[in-house]
Amino acid sequence: MLPQESSSSSADVRGADVSDIGEAPRRFERAITWTRVVGAIAALLIAPLLPNLGLGYVLALSGFLLVWAAALHVLSGRASTAADQERISLVAFVGDCVVIFLGMLTITPDPNWVLFPLFAVLFIITAAFRLGDIGAGAATLIVSLEFFGLALWRERALGLPIQLPYVAFILVLYCLTALIVSAMIREVGVMRRERTALIREASDADDLRRADRERRELLYRERNARADAEIATARLEALQRITDAALARSALDDQLPEMLRRIMRYRPAGRWRSWISPQPSSTRSWAHRSRHPWSRPFTPRASSSVSST
Repeated sequence: MLPQESSSSSADVRGADVSDIGEAPRRFERAITWTRVVGAIAALLIAPLLPNLGLGYVLALSGFLLVWAAALHVLSGRASTAADQERISLVAFVGDCVVIFLGMLTITPDPNWVLFPLFAVLFIITAAFRLGDIGAGAATLIVSLEFFGLALWRERALGLPIQLPYVAFILVLYCLTALIVSAMIREVGVMRRERTALIREASDADDLRRADRERRELLYRERNARADAEIATARLEALQRITDAALARSALDDQLPEMLRRIMRYRPAGRWRSWISPQPSSTRSWAHRSRHPWSRPFTPRASSSVSST
């Protein structure tokens, strides 16, 4: 079947809009339209110089080409779906068959008439692009029947003999053209599918690389977050230890006055004052010590066992 470059392919563009087909098919249609216009002008200028069936046939051929080119150009521009393109392809195929028949019929009186049907090769090529292998085969069969039928009519109506070698050469040329163009289109389709597969694989590889990069970034953020959490936990533990130590110190400070009060119960006030006097004992006089014997520093007595010895 036709590749997607063909503007009116019925196989590769099914289910797709014209916008999906692309700009290349429109360029293809414009090229065919201008080919028809140039063919109409050439027929109008050259056909009268050749032996022909009359000026009416020449004008009919040129006029039909111009009208047909304009009509197909308008229809192709209005096509909005793949079904529209398929219908345009079928209509164009039928119209081109009529053009080929009129062209070969107009110049049948020419002695070298068997050479002019060569332009039917263009019809086979465009049919192959439009309708694929089926279109190429159908176009080859139709133009071969038209050519052979006009050759028989030319011999009977105009008395011009059929040159069988030339007729066979033209028919073989038609068949070879159809085979070569169909093979080329198939190869182009295979290359296009391979390119599409490579692009898809490259896109998948890009997606995998992107996913792997995102995974590495996520792991990096996770490690950083874990390290920050460990640092914060260590700081909280250190703060907890400092807080516990401060609370223990505060509890000791709160208990110290009570401890001092309990000690004061078991010692006279004066002796307590001597304990807390800022003056060192060495600076006091012996007289003072004699007058106040209780202010002497406490000296533990020797045990009885020591005194007995």
